[in-house]
Amino acid sequence: MKAQVINVNWAEKSRVKFDYEDAVLLDNGNYIMRKSSQHIMQMAQNTLVLLNNSMDVIKEKEIKFDEKLNHGDELRKIGNNIYLFYTAYGFSTQIFTYYALKIDEKTLEIQSKILLGSLKSNKLVNFLEPTYKLSEDSSKLLFFVEKPDYKKENKQFLMSVLDSNLTPIWSQNIDLNIPAKQVDIYDMDISNIGKVFVSLKHYDQDVTKESIRQDGEKIPSYSFKMFVYDERKTKPKELAFALGNKFIQGSKVVCDNSGEVKIAGFYKAKYNGRITGAFYTTVNDKDLTMSKPQVIPIPDDVIALIDVDGYAKTKGDDPGIDEDFVIQYIKKRENGSIDLVAELHEIKTTTSGTAGSSSTSVTYYYGDVLNIHVENNEKPIFTRIPKMQWGASTYFLGVYPIVYNDKLILLYNDDKDNVEKDISKKPDRIRKFGESILMAGIIDTKGKLTRQKVYSHEGDYVTMPRFISKISDGTYLVMSGLERMFNYRTKYGLMTVK
Repeated sequence: MKAQVINVNWAEKSRVKFDYEDAVLLDNGNYIMRKSSQHIMQMAQNTLVLLNNSMDVIKEKEIKFDEKLNHGDELRKIGNNIYLFYTAYGFSTQIFTYYALKIDEKTLEIQSKILLGSLKSNKLVNFLEPTYKLSEDSSKLLFFVEKPDYKKENKQFLMSVLDSNLTPIWSQNIDLNIPAKQVDIYDMDISNIGKVFVSLKHYDQDVTKESIRQDGEKIPSYSFKMFVYDERKTKPKELAFALGNKFIQGSKVVCDNSGEVKIAGFYKAKYNGRITGAFYTTVNDKDLTMSKPQVIPIPDDVIALIDVDGYAKTKGDDPGIDEDFVIQYIKKRENGSIDLVAELHEIKTTTSGTAGSSSTSVTYYYGDVLNIHVENNEKPIFTRIPKMQWGASTYFLGVYPIVYNDKLILLYNDDKDNVEKDISKKPDRIRKFGESILMAGIIDTKGKLTRQKVYSHEGDYVTMPRFISKISDGTYLVMSGLERMFNYRTKYGLMTVK
């Protein structure tokens, strides 16, 4: 395979204090970047930085929120407008309130403050984190917040669909009329015509355990469903998935410009077992017709490869991959084929010391990537990308996918020795991220994986793959962080893919 040309132009004066959060591209080719020093619901510093297309700083502006307890959520471009979304909490009222600040793209001044909605929570620790989803054509925004699950209450949430001026097209306080303990919401997305698709697990057998016994066999005690909302109906259209007696392990929902809604997830043969396969289906966003779900068992040879890395088991009465694998992305290649990009995410908590004096530490384990390539009625193709990332934070962990023509490019940090290592062998773990490389795992339509080094990390600045953001076709904003305790900084640059 011909080597992929991936170049990064780092801004020489881009080293900044605090965390990079997000950025948007302006129509004139400039950028607005947001950086912050905040922690959840504390006084924080949010700063907007206006950059030219050479990544030189034109202007900086600190944004101050009116409320004492606040959290900057996201910077977004919707239509021709720039908005900074944030959450405020009233201690005395116990109410979370959600706002958007409209930002002038030249002066970075606040033009207006827009109220999106509010919900009550009896505890600050029950941080009601909002979800913002932009339609594929950027014409509509989904604003979604779940109400805390209290005993004997129904599952409730606040949901609004807004236009590019953040004028509500429709807004609803939803009560599912189902006890909160019997519903798990997995994912959601919004289509270009303003319909909202919510995937969930409904324990409709009046129990909250994962299985019930029927005819001597353990079967799921729940149904996997899709609820569809639009402005004309307060009660959702309910879509059920015929997946047999399989135990669903999460799902991902993506709406695209063609009007197709893609749904994918993993399943297990046992409620407490390992993952044995995936499913994929589509829904038409206009008439809500659903394609027949594809049930995709994971082949034994793929499980054996992942077993080499310690993330699966081939022997015993429960062969499969670890249940910590999660489908992170659904990507569409130019030929219309689909990639389901999954990654192992595991969190381990360790407590040490005595009962009177103990400390707790958290370690994040981001392991192999498993890509499932689906094309029409062809046999699905599985590709394993071996990697072993551990860390006390997730800044340098994870993977970012890029579709380039008929190829899928996965960017992630890796040990430099893995470039030439036999792909069937267990990968070397990254010992020091400051000595790692940014790797590109390139998968063609036949599932063949080629690995190439993009660049080495010089000094202590390390790429943050999950913070890469697409600016335009073939152009991406890349962030890297300084790997030093008590001296956190970031720098940024432009990546081009050819």
